[in-house]
Amino acid sequence: MKNERLAIICENYRNNMALLKSVFRWESAEMYAVCAAQLTGCRRVVGRDDLLEAKRILKAETGVFSSFRSSGSLSVISALAMSEYPTERMLEMKSMYQALRESFGSSTYLAMAAVILSELISPNEAGPLVVRARELYNRMRSEHPFLTSSEDSVLAVLLAFSGKSDEELIGEMETTYTHLKASIHWADADSVQTVSHILALGDRPAMESADRFLNLFQGLQADGHRYGREYELSALAVLAITEKAEGALLCDVQEANDFLGRQKGYGGVFGFTKKTRLMHAAMLVSLDDDTTAQAEAGVLSSTLAMMAARQAAMCAVMASVTAASVSARNS
Repeated sequence: MKNERLAIICENYRNNMALLKSVFRWESAEMYAVCAAQLTGCRRVVGRDDLLEAKRILKAETGVFSSFRSSGSLSVISALAMSEYPTERMLEMKSMYQALRESFGSSTYLAMAAVILSELISPNEAGPLVVRARELYNRMRSEHPFLTSSEDSVLAVLLAFSGKSDEELIGEMETTYTHLKASIHWADADSVQTVSHILALGDRPAMESADRFLNLFQGLQADGHRYGREYELSALAVLAITEKAEGALLCDVQEANDFLGRQKGYGGVFGFTKKTRLMHAAMLVSLDDDTTAQAEAGVLSSTLAMMAARQAAMCAVMASVTAASVSARNS
């Protein structure tokens, strides 16, 4: 690979995927991928013992029917394994969950929001932010009652960290949503709404990021790639708010895609589809660029955008797992 940083990220992703599969044998392929990216973005090297200890802590600190132990539990375990103090982190997650539950009610997705909150702030800082998240969620639901559901509570929490005013956020989300729907009208409306939320998290004007998003999408098409039209779009939205030139981003996505194409599980009848592989490539590229350096320097927008894309993918995985479970019960 021309991009040496990206080459290291891809290798780490492959190793983390293999590690997760060896420790947790019955998860979905997509869950392995999202959590492997989660571990790859960590500043610590996570090993088998870290994951097993995290699993033990999750079981010790939560009940059988806890939202933390639902279909997204591997993401919770991964977050705990990434922490230097996993027991304390679990207690913070539970505290955050209770604060969220008071405003949003009970939901599996709130456990994911609690994981995010515990990564960014301490429990005693959660109150005002949760209130703002609920207000933003209400506005989102008012604008799009049929598109906004409980999984959007996670995005509302991320948006609550923004330094932009509520009016500015809502205005940018609505403007970019309308613009994107007119340009890619065949895409899933719910996913386009998620993209508009991610673009609003960026520092540049959201409409400028929306045009970058469309240029990246169309650039991949021009190179002969059919990018996904559903939750896959969120990974591309993260790239749109980075500072890297569009041409360089497209080159990086192509290199990451070529790398993944040579890996087990990314080819053949039972492997990931080409569209999913391309999304994973974009996900890996989002861990490069200057986003990592920005996150370490305290630039919150890049961190929030990466979290938003990861959680959008996680929500889609959880929804598909839930649907499959319901279908199995009814068959």
